[in-house]
Amino acid sequence: METAHLANMIHVLYTFNITEYGNPAALEGPTPVSLFIAMILSVIIGTAVQTFFAYRIKLLSGKWGITIVCWLVTVVRMGIFLALIVRGFQLNSLYAFAHENDTKALAMSMLSISAGCDIIITGTLCFYLRSQRNDAMKRTARTIDNVIAWSIPTGLANSVAGLALAICLVCMPTNFIWLGILSVVARVYSNSLLASLNSRSVVRADHLSTITQTIGNEVYENSSEGIISNPQAKAAMRIKMTTLTEVSTDVHNKSKTSS
Repeated sequence: METAHLANMIHVLYTFNITEYGNPAALEGPTPVSLFIAMILSVIIGTAVQTFFAYRIKLLSGKWGITIVCWLVTVVRMGIFLALIVRGFQLNSLYAFAHENDTKALAMSMLSISAGCDIIITGTLCFYLRSQRNDAMKRTARTIDNVIAWSIPTGLANSVAGLALAICLVCMPTNFIWLGILSVVARVYSNSLLASLNSRSVVRADHLSTITQTIGNEVYENSSEGIISNPQAKAAMRIKMTTLTEVSTDVHNKSKTSS
């Protein structure tokens, strides 16, 4: 899906920057259909990622409340987006699409709702992780800190990308900077999902790593909850080395030589 989104965005950018190079009037011509296809794919990717992260809230809390609210928000976002696409097909050009007040209002509403949903998901995940950390042992708390450290950047990246797109579309519609941001928004969502999935192996490896060290007369044994000092294991770790030297003497040869 991301590949299809990239292919459509390449077609849009190639059309305006290569095919219609030096022809500003092309912006007032028909909008390439590939742009609307790319927008549809971008929203589908974003919705799928938000649905996944919202379900993680249920796994952490054991409750469906906030998860269902986030899912309803994504449905509202999808509805607003469909209205935006219909309005875009009714307009004659990309220039008109960027300057119409109703398209700006729809785009601003959709992107603001999306950014708000990302912030709610990130904040809720951090809240439940933090609440579990208070009752955890030292090593488990460290693992939870790592999960929080991965959750915050991935969630905020989605919010920042959506807000940047909304601001550029509303404040600077004529320079089409928002079109460049639109080409990477889907990638930000998909990369945040991949980063979240890949972080599990990193966190799991850190949590399950075995550390056994002998320093002086103390033995440090690794456990699933932390590193425990165990001085009583001194005797069990001592190694006794004995050297045995065998000397063989030929008594018969010695007495024969003497005679």
